[in-house]
Amino acid sequence: MKNKTKLWPRLIGSWLIVIALLFLVSFLIPKSFSATSKLVIQNTIMLLATYLLGKFLIQIRPRFFSKSRLLSQLLVVLPVLLYLAIMVFGTAVNLSNESGNIASVFVNAAILGLFAALFEEFYFRGLLQTAIFRAYSGAKSIYLSVFISSILFSLSHLIVNYSPGEASGVVLQTIATFGSGLYMAALFLRTRNILWPLLLHGVNDFVSIASTGGSIAPSSTQTGGGIGLQLITTLIFIVIALFILRKSKHEEIISQFSEGNIQH
Repeated sequence: MKNKTKLWPRLIGSWLIVIALLFLVSFLIPKSFSATSKLVIQNTIMLLATYLLGKFLIQIRPRFFSKSRLLSQLLVVLPVLLYLAIMVFGTAVNLSNESGNIASVFVNAAILGLFAALFEEFYFRGLLQTAIFRAYSGAKSIYLSVFISSILFSLSHLIVNYSPGEASGVVLQTIATFGSGLYMAALFLRTRNILWPLLLHGVNDFVSIASTGGSIAPSSTQTGGGIGLQLITTLIFIVIALFILRKSKHEEIISQFSEGNIQH
C-alpha cells in the first residue's frame, strides 16, 4: 500500500479492532475453561481476525516466509538459536528440581507460549510492519516499520494486561516487550522469515509461563530482576536490532521485501 493517507487510519483502525476483540473474546469464553483452552481459542480467533483485517481493511497480502538466502538467515539467527537452546535447557533443569506434575507444566507452557506468539507475530510483524514498510522507501521504510510496530506491540500488552493489583509487573513487561519487539522486527526484516521471531517470542513466553508454574498473568515476580535489569535488557535489544539493521544491510533488506511483493 503506497497511499500513506489511507495507510495510517487503516493501521490504527485495525489495531483498535484487535484490542477490542481481545477484550471481547476473553469476556465471552466461559470462565470454566482452562487457561490453555482459553488461550488456544482466543488466539485461533485472533489469527482469523488478522487474516480478515489484512485482506479487507489494510488490503495487503503479506509474505511471511522466505526460502531464499537460507545460509544468510542462519548466520543472522545463530545467536538467537543458541539463546533459545540455553533458555529451554535452563527451564527444563529448573522444573526437574521442583515437585509436582512437571510434564504437565512443561507441555502447557509450551502450548501457551506457542499460541500466544502465533497471533502476535503474524499481526504485528507480518501485517503491520509489512504494511508500513511497503508504504515508504529506503531507510525510512526500515526504521519506521520497526519502531511503530514495536510501539503498538508494547502498548497492546500494557492495555490488555493492565490490572491495578499488578501494575508494576505490567509496566516492566511493557518495557521488555518494546525492546524484544524491536529485536523481533529487525529479525523479520533481515531474514524475511517470520519463523525466527516466532521462535524467539514463543520460547520467551514458554520460559516465563513455565517459571511461574503455568501462570500467564504478568506480575512483579516475573520481572526477571527488577526495573534495572529490564532497562538493561531493553537497551541490549535496541543495540542488537540497530546492528542487524545497519546501513550496509539496507539494500539487502529492501531487495528481499521487493521479491514476490504481492498486493491487492
